[in-house]
Amino acid sequence: MGAAMPRASSRTVGHVPAPTRRATIVTLPKPLLGEAGEFSLTVSQACEHGLPANVAVTRATRRPGQNRAAMEA
Repeated sequence: MGAAMPRASSRTVGHVPAPTRRATIVTLPKPLLGEAGEFSLTVSQACEHGLPANVAVTRATRRPGQNRAAMEA
């Protein structure tokens, strides 16, 4: 289960420059955070990888007619 995600500098993550980012607070279960720490995963990077996928799924389910072509491509 999971290789550690590559670490990025604090100024950029991937191709997203720091000024376009916003800090936020999340509440997560302690056991999950502990396990993430065992794998050297960072919460920020995990969110940046998982949140776009969740947004895409939600967008597709809320507007299925508009997104059907993209989903079938």
